[in-house]
Amino acid sequence: MSRNSTAATDQQAGSNNDDVIATAELRAERAAAILAVDTPVTDQGIDFVSGTDAGCTMSMTIRPEQCNSHGICHGGITMMLADTAAAYALNTGEVTPQWVSSTSQSSFIAPGRVGHTLLAEAQLHPRRGRSCLVDIRVIDQEGTIVLETRNMMVRMA
Repeated sequence: MSRNSTAATDQQAGSNNDDVIATAELRAERAAAILAVDTPVTDQGIDFVSGTDAGCTMSMTIRPEQCNSHGICHGGITMMLADTAAAYALNTGEVTPQWVSSTSQSSFIAPGRVGHTLLAEAQLHPRRGRSCLVDIRVIDQEGTIVLETRNMMVRMA
């Protein structure tokens, strides 16, 4: 599908997004700009790995202070990684990032442990107006699934 026909389809679906297709390099530049002001994300050590029009990958190495009393990564921090991947999958594709999560349904499969590097891989579904469904899988460095979640994202404006 050409850029123009994709933009036309997106506009018909109710989005005012004028930058539907973004190169990997442009997405990396936009991610760097967002990360520069996204203190909660950078404080957790979350990094942008890559992004395409189909999704995004973010990473985080688990630190001792991110673990709960059971010695495993706190679920809220693992969810933050997944939620960040979903948001960056959409927001790095636009000139003005305005996508946020409205709902999330999650399953914790295995624990993350200190020193493990987690990868959150967000896969976008087709947009429906100002909403978009995103499936996110968080895996560790051995490929073990840690978390699977599905977020409904909404565009604020």
